[in-house]
Amino acid sequence: MPRLIPFAAIRAPRSLAGLVSTRTYKSYSKTELKQKLNTNRFSFLHVIKVKNEEKQKLKKIKDNFHEFLQRKIFIKDEIQSLYIYQQENGDEKFFGVIGLISLEDYEKSRIIKHENTLEKRETLFSKYLDTVHFQAEPILLARNQNTIWDEIMTKTMEQRPESEFATSDGVFHKIWVLSKSDSEIIRIESESMKKFYVADGHHRLSSSAKSKSCNHVLSLVIDSKQLNISPFYRFIKGKALGNRDWTSIINAKFIDQAPTELPEVGIYALDNRGWWHINSEKIRFPESKWINENLFSPIWGIKNERNEERIRYLEGTQNMKKIESLRNNDEVMFVSSRPSWEEVKNASDQGVMLPPKSTYIEPKLRSGMIIFSWS
Repeated sequence: MPRLIPFAAIRAPRSLAGLVSTRTYKSYSKTELKQKLNTNRFSFLHVIKVKNEEKQKLKKIKDNFHEFLQRKIFIKDEIQSLYIYQQENGDEKFFGVIGLISLEDYEKSRIIKHENTLEKRETLFSKYLDTVHFQAEPILLARNQNTIWDEIMTKTMEQRPESEFATSDGVFHKIWVLSKSDSEIIRIESESMKKFYVADGHHRLSSSAKSKSCNHVLSLVIDSKQLNISPFYRFIKGKALGNRDWTSIINAKFIDQAPTELPEVGIYALDNRGWWHINSEKIRFPESKWINENLFSPIWGIKNERNEERIRYLEGTQNMKKIESLRNNDEVMFVSSRPSWEEVKNASDQGVMLPPKSTYIEPKLRSGMIIFSWS
């Protein structure tokens, strides 16, 4: 059975927590990144944003991290604990327990994935871990309901948080440190569960398993009922094999008006001529797999999406009008319906592995908020 293991986290002190943590590095534009680096000397971006070549770059990141420790921007907790994290965004509230999972549990299928990864990203991040020896952003795991977990979290969250801050995107973040006794109860309860499901962080988990130095993975475990799930928009660059018209091959129907929502049935597509609807009784979850097998492979000649440079992805939370402007003229974009957690969970239980970037699952967590280091 899976284990959620207490650990001594590395965190910013209460007074700096809101200044240190960051969004995922790639989510910043060049202008935003420059502004953050120039105006906030405590930002975790100063640890991970370096200009050196790859080998030197990774060593520089490790050095920057240790400099933050020396400057007391990061402080390691003295006691091994589990942590409650809450994220509140308007009417939405996510909360769960942060701890470590063992890669042994992952290898024994107690931690279940539902998506393949992009090999290039997996290899790069495993090299990163083997050099820097820290994880700065938890993967997201889903669990079934557990009354004891819920009671401990409810009781603890009535107390003052160890740290709390708001970010410029209007999201409120809170962290509580669980007592030794409550941490032990949750650890024991985790072993009574059959499995945890990977909701987000497939690349980080796979990279950790490939790493030569890492035995555990920083994880946030939440009740699966809290998850928000969207698809990814898929873009393929270039012409179809033989310069054929892909719409006639797949019998796509032209749409006079641009759709404003994700499709209820079938798949939407957009090329230079406008919007199309692909509707077949054979299209069902996972639509990403259907797109690979019926479009990308036979029409564009894609052999392995995990290594394909012509395909890119954007999260399906962005509205349809905005996404139109993000398509390049030499691309076709495909839009699938919103998956449910039950569909994702059933695929995991059946051992069905979805193509990379099939699901975009929230909440998304900040980097540098709680860190696990094994150096």
